Amino acid sequence: MSERAENLVTLDVGDQTFVRQFEDPDQLEAGGYEYIVEAGDDVLIPLTAVWSRD
Repeated sequence: MSERAENLVTLDVGDQTFVRQFEDPDQLEAGGYEYIVEAGDDVLIPLTAVWSRD
């Protein structure tokens, strides 16, 4: 499910995550993550179907 407000979209990705890895895998107690998608990034969501009025 997604929600849209003006130019913002929130997607429910279920059990998926946007975390690539810990920033420092040798120092897990320090915390911090490296993300696949950052705030403000452009994201392309491919459609699984296309409809046309033709």
